[in-house]
Amino acid sequence: MTRRRPGYDAMAVTALGVRVGDLVEHETGWLPIHDLRQIHPDGKAAVLGNLPGIWLLPPNLTVMRPRAPRP
Repeated sequence: MTRRRPGYDAMAVTALGVRVGDLVEHETGWLPIHDLRQIHPDGKAAVLGNLPGIWLLPPNLTVMRPRAPRP
């Protein structure tokens, strides 16, 4: 179950819909995406938090996206 975080909205996205700055759930907790790489037409890989290497993202995942300021 995804717990709410202040200032973030949980949303289901495809790997092509993730953005730099989104938080992705990993076994160590929620980690920010620092860099994205398009590795083939349907997939992306990301640099997550302070983890070593580049991580392949699943086709569908839940991310925490920073909430946009409301006017």
